[in-house]
This record gives sequence, C-alpha cells and structure tokens, in this order.
Amino acid sequence: LTTDYWWDNLRQPVHFHPTLQHLLTDGHHTLIEISPHPLLAPTIDDATALHTLRRDTDPWHTLLTNTAHLHTHTTHPITWTRL
Repeated sequence: LTTDYWWDNLRQPVHFHPTLQHLLTDGHHTLIEISPHPLLAPTIDDATALHTLRRDTDPWHTLLTNTAHLHTHTTHPITWTRL
C-alpha cells in the first residue's frame, strides 16, 4: 500500500462497523486486517480476523505465518501454490 493510501486513511473517516456488518451479511466470515498496528481484528467477534502486519517485522513473513496459522487452526483451506 502506498503512502497516499495511509494518508487518506488517516484523514477520512473509516466506517468500520457498518462495513463489517455488510460483509457478515454477505457471508464473509474470514477477514484480514492490513495495518502495521492491528487494532481492529481483536474486536471482531462474529468472524475469523487475521492481522497481516506488525511493526518491525517482515510483512511477507507475518502474512505467511498468520495464513499458516489460519490454515492449521481453522477450517480455512489455503491454495499455497497461489501465494
């Protein structure tokens, strides 16, 4: 994601709860939080929430580790060859 994306994200309101409700209503129950400071994922009770970034860590390592955790601890199949 670009610097412009993060700048816009800071300046514009995020409608997290309405968006979450819409996703759940549409049948999405696995959500990925893309943020260097995973704050929202732990607040989600009605879906599986996966964070992908952590400060001072390699983003690909964190993404792959958490995806592997999702695969081994839930019923979410992962197509590893696509990654």
